Amino acid sequence: MSDAAIFRSVPQQAQLIDFKIKGLDVVFGKPVVGAVAPANDWVNYPKFSTITTTGLEDVEQWPGLNATTDMLQDDDLAMTLDYAVPDFHDEKVTLPIFDVSKPETQRYRALCEEYSSLFVNKPGHCDLVEHCIPVTDEVPIAERTRPLPHKWRAEISAQLEELERDGLIVRSTSPYKFPCVFVPKKNGKVRMCVDYRSLNKVAKVDSYPLPRPDDVQEHLSGASVFSTLDLRSGYWQMKVRPSDRHRTAFCPGPGFPLFEWVRMPFGLSNAPASFQRLMDLVLGRFNFVRIYLDDILIFSRSEQEHLHHLKLVFDALREAGLTLAGDKCSIGMDSVTYLGHRFSAQGMSPDRAKVDVIESWPTPRTATDLRSFLGLAGYYRHFIPHFSDRAKVLQQLQATCSKDDVTVTDLWTEDHSVAFVDIKKALADLPFLDYPDFNRPFEMACDASQYAIGGVLEQDGRPLAFYSQTLTGSQLNWPVYEKEAYAILKCLERFRHLHYGYKLRITVYSDHRPLQWLKTATSTKLQRWLLALQQYQFEVVYIPGKQNTRADALSRVRQPQPVVDDKPTVVPRPVGVVTLHEAFSKDDIRQAQKACPITRQLYTRLLDAQPL
Repeated sequence: MSDAAIFRSVPQQAQLIDFKIKGLDVVFGKPVVGAVAPANDWVNYPKFSTITTTGLEDVEQWPGLNATTDMLQDDDLAMTLDYAVPDFHDEKVTLPIFDVSKPETQRYRALCEEYSSLFVNKPGHCDLVEHCIPVTDEVPIAERTRPLPHKWRAEISAQLEELERDGLIVRSTSPYKFPCVFVPKKNGKVRMCVDYRSLNKVAKVDSYPLPRPDDVQEHLSGASVFSTLDLRSGYWQMKVRPSDRHRTAFCPGPGFPLFEWVRMPFGLSNAPASFQRLMDLVLGRFNFVRIYLDDILIFSRSEQEHLHHLKLVFDALREAGLTLAGDKCSIGMDSVTYLGHRFSAQGMSPDRAKVDVIESWPTPRTATDLRSFLGLAGYYRHFIPHFSDRAKVLQQLQATCSKDDVTVTDLWTEDHSVAFVDIKKALADLPFLDYPDFNRPFEMACDASQYAIGGVLEQDGRPLAFYSQTLTGSQLNWPVYEKEAYAILKCLERFRHLHYGYKLRITVYSDHRPLQWLKTATSTKLQRWLLALQQYQFEVVYIPGKQNTRADALSRVRQPQPVVDDKPTVVPRPVGVVTLHEAFSKDDIRQAQKACPITRQLYTRLLDAQPL
């Protein structure tokens, strides 16, 4: 329908779409509001403004207010809820939810009731590890305090009193000062976030490693009972080193005092590394536990064993002073979701909810859309044979777009559509990845195409892991046997954490005989490969392409790729034991110059300080 929108009593024509929006009379987008250019700059203004059909109000507001119309917040203030102050806590106990219809769950419930102090609705206090904030620049950072909407002042004051009473924050006289932003909740309340971006820029990086999903997979062979535990506001259970507390100072808004954190706040760049260090110290000694920050996975072969494992973990957590969020814990399950993957006795598979998002993904319109799709799909690349080869045409399109808001619609071709649909179809039929059994032999199938290499590690025909890598630059010009040899080398390196030091030899299936060429190789590159391969215990079994079903499966859907390198292809011509080349690489020329007495003499003279 068409109607007149009134801005400061000035009529403006606007095309409106009639649909029901609960709590809102009308919503104006940036193009409309920017076109009429009201007194306040709605397009660039970092806060929220409210208008009615009678004029523009002069009240500055934040999101979540029950206004006639709300403007969306700009990127500078859009802080994720992950960095927000969690909800208020109390002394009540929240146990995990159990299915009362299953008799076996009663034993798990009884165990949780025995350790009910772990499930109190307040964060614990653990002093085993302190969070440190070393900086590259000791000059204090003091940023301007941002206005706080009057409607939220009482609620923020109550939150600060609660934090101070629980010993999480204290009043501060620090020269540092960081501002706060506020994120509305669906229930109308608000969460406070401290903006530590300026501090993170000068903080020294803590390189403590975080675990990977495939690190979990290799430990779960034979497991059939699982539990996941989630800490209650995990970061708040860890101390900040007293000498670094002043660097966390923040002010919620004008009229509020300065505070600093006693416990580790959300939003610090090194917080994940510090917290992982703490959790590894508390639970790292248990080989039936995997830990990712405040998410804990416990796995066992039987119910009785699982009860024993849970008791050991509960004892360790209670001794460390940590508490759990009972409503986020799953106890004694036959399958659980952990780190975006589903783990069960059958193996590891992607979290179906995330895969469904990818399957329903619309055709990308901008570079941001394309990057988001490739990022999410790439997270499950180890489930998709030859992912790099299949996604290459989309990755090339992404590389041509230098800005996020660039439209890719005009550059979109049939090749892009085929690759886009192919990846979504592959995700719709993802296999279970089995857990490795180190008492059985491994098998590995490798393959190389014109533009990528890939492989799969198996046991008894069941896949354990997939790997793929796109070839770039001069790699595209390698002859087939070099690509095949490179595929074997990279796959052995990629799966090293599973097979290295393994007593039984790995059987590698290939439809080429690359190692026969490697054994007679004279170039330094191929000799390096041969030396690298000698650390692994494996044998290559040659199978003709028609019979090598593993390799066929790895390369079954490949997109035609344009040649992006205009350099002439180097094709070796075997003649006896000598290899002649139509072109020479820089490496070949460098080696020849070193062997030539004349060029060696020239090189020595050039290094001499005396003139020629």
